Amino acid sequence: MSADGPLRIPLRQLKLSRSLAVKLESLLLLGTDLSESDKNNGRYKLMPTSFDRCHFRDVVDLTADSIRAKYPEHFYKNGKIKSGAPNCIAGYWFFLDHAQAFIDQDPANARNRLLALTDAIFQNFHFIVITLSKEDDPQVIFATLNTGGQPLAAMDLVRNDVFLRAARKGEDEEILMKEYWHIFEDAFWK
Repeated sequence: MSADGPLRIPLRQLKLSRSLAVKLESLLLLGTDLSESDKNNGRYKLMPTSFDRCHFRDVVDLTADSIRAKYPEHFYKNGKIKSGAPNCIAGYWFFLDHAQAFIDQDPANARNRLLALTDAIFQNFHFIVITLSKEDDPQVIFATLNTGGQPLAAMDLVRNDVFLRAARKGEDEEILMKEYWHIFEDAFWK
């Protein structure tokens, strides 16, 4: 996400401070003081499965126009998103359209309306950061955290178990996902 961000209205045009852009970026990106293991995973705080990773990174790094240009098969000629687009891109587009509509309701107060949206994010969303040590097993943490929250789909539980067992046997999870599991990420299995 650049200082202009993926919104159609550049942050600089709205005279928002660079500190606000940095604060928004800090929700998605790691700082410059990365550990060696974080450097291997890149600059992103969230690491989706390899099935969703490319789309997630594009949503973080590209503008809306760049996303449309990169994935024209998921958009109509009028710029609206088609059903069946990858979840990450569809979710981004949903929030982008709604945020843009909110800002466009009162163009003279676009800056204040964008500030209201960012205030809503920082005041009404709860962000949890979990830092794991080398001894922690991310798959076990995932299963434990989800036992008290929103029920997981059966496929999520199966995937977690398969990847937990694979990790314990020293299997390469990226290869497992690409060669065997990616088919189960299709909407049919969800």
